[in-house]
Amino acid sequence: MNLIYLFGVPTRIISDRGTAFTSQAFRTCCDTYGIKHVLNAVAMPRANGQCECYNKTIVQALATTNAERDSRDWDLTVKQIQSALNTTCNKAIGTTPMKELIGCNTRGAAEA
Repeated sequence: MNLIYLFGVPTRIISDRGTAFTSQAFRTCCDTYGIKHVLNAVAMPRANGQCECYNKTIVQALATTNAERDSRDWDLTVKQIQSALNTTCNKAIGTTPMKELIGCNTRGAAEA
């Protein structure tokens, strides 16, 4: 609901078949707001190629950033990586994800 209040109601959500997306509560939310829910095929990561590609980038960034830290401390740097990815120009869309999402560029944490 926080995302709906902030960004509005999506017309479509594409997800895997995780329990968070197959629950009755999620189904009810989608029905209530008229959201089309598309489930990917089981055990077919390539069915959601964009997400899998981004996940690969995130995992590589986490591995590099946390190379000399305890591997269980990945959550301490994930927000920094998120900020960097959101404020870096993306070749596929020709702008930053942040500008595409909210209409203006923001300074990343590394720039402050």
